[in-house]
Amino acid sequence: MIVNNAGIYRRGAVDELSLDDVDLLYRINQRAVMVSVAQLMPLLTSGSAVVTILERTFLGRIAQPNEITAAVLLLAGEGASYITGAELVVDGGLSV
Repeated sequence: MIVNNAGIYRRGAVDELSLDDVDLLYRINQRAVMVSVAQLMPLLTSGSAVVTILERTFLGRIAQPNEITAAVLLLAGEGASYITGAELVVDGGLSV
């Protein structure tokens, strides 16, 4: 299993973000994840999982490690053997 734990978030409306902010968001949240997964793919065996964690917060606090771990274990477990390409949002309600 590969677990990516890279991600940043910038608060503010789209029209408030500078081009430098957008570039930084892309480099870390998209490019870095894709490059690291591509480099590690040859090490995966059949039935392996790739989990990407991007942390965002709405509850006014950063997630506790056990809260993120529970989601990773769910996706890596036997019960998720038929889950492919799904997005499990563990963001404390930010996207609601």
